[in-house]
Amino acid sequence: MEIPLFKPRNLPLALAATLLALVGCASPGPQIRSEYDLSVDLTQYQTFAFFSPLATDKEGYQSVVSTYLKAATQRELEARGLRYDETSPTFGMSIGTGRGYYGYRGGLYGSWPL
Repeated sequence: MEIPLFKPRNLPLALAATLLALVGCASPGPQIRSEYDLSVDLTQYQTFAFFSPLATDKEGYQSVVSTYLKAATQRELEARGLRYDETSPTFGMSIGTGRGYYGYRGGLYGSWPL
């Protein structure tokens, strides 16, 4: 006796399993957080630069993540009227990925858990 692989009565179950698998693979995307001192008037700053090395850099090497985040941050700040000035910035910044204490063991050891 030959057993067919597909039976019409199993279609709802197969569709439900497929949908469940697809939903399980979905991710909510990155969580972007920033913190600053609310008592500081950020409009007093006109220029900015990045600390070197960035928190996302390792052993003297600028990672692809660092390059992307730095370019995106620079683009957004310049769109708000600030100017990149590496020689004499009015404020400096670093970029981190929130990977936890000393770059390992995220979760409860995260820098700013919510």
